[in-house]
Amino acid sequence: MRALLVLLALAGCRDKTQARTNEPTPEPLADTTRTQVDNGAGTSTGYIGVLTPKEQADVPAPFSTSVTKFLVEVGDIVEKDAQIALLDDAPIREALSIAAADLSGARVSASAAASALGTQRRAFAAGVASRSAVTEAQFALSEAGTKVQRAAAAHEAAKKKLTKTTLLAPIAGKVALHYVKLGAQVAEGNPVVRVISSDELFVKFAIPTDHGDKIKVGSEIDVHIDARGTKVTVKGTVRRIAPELDPIAQMIFAEADIETKGTALQAGSVCRIVVPATKR
Repeated sequence: MRALLVLLALAGCRDKTQARTNEPTPEPLADTTRTQVDNGAGTSTGYIGVLTPKEQADVPAPFSTSVTKFLVEVGDIVEKDAQIALLDDAPIREALSIAAADLSGARVSASAAASALGTQRRAFAAGVASRSAVTEAQFALSEAGTKVQRAAAAHEAAKKKLTKTTLLAPIAGKVALHYVKLGAQVAEGNPVVRVISSDELFVKFAIPTDHGDKIKVGSEIDVHIDARGTKVTVKGTVRRIAPELDPIAQMIFAEADIETKGTALQAGSVCRIVVPATKR
């Protein structure tokens, strides 16, 4: 259970349930958060970690709709502002039509309220209406004006959303996943596509509390990756150690830069971090 909590925390799992993708989920190398590794020069301690992109961004739906077309597939390399998906604009066109009708109605009501205020003011000047009647007419006009402002804002917001039916990549990188299937409904604000930096990775890993003194910022590490049957080992340097204990996993989390040049590594891969005994 503790290992599962660690993996979830390292991967930065969302509070909301995300749709599954066709990408295989990396399998942990072991069920524990640490292991003993004999490197020939003494016993070293291994910690479980996850390869993480240095930059990642989810592209949300600007309004509740469905995806009519994905312009990129998972794994495709994209430039910043590249078109990545098309949305059905029918829902927002309907919302725009309703907003336009509401704005028109609010303006008619405001015009009527202004006319009524003029009538009450003339009647008060002629001595046939009370001051309270004028005050009530002023209040009604103020309310009508507020409704016009709200309706105008809703209309303008709908117009802006209509220009966002084509989703764009917020960063340059690789398409990591599609959160929804083609044609499926997606609520406003929910993610549609995730884009990650394609070649810049670092590793997040967990350190048991009783090993907090065995690794420091600047420590050299070996990162052992076993993804899809391919075993790779790269060098790394610890760049950050959290100052506090994670209350859920009861572990200390750390981050390390790794040397990725000349290696084909995949974000999300589970790895084993080893601090060589001679490097501690």
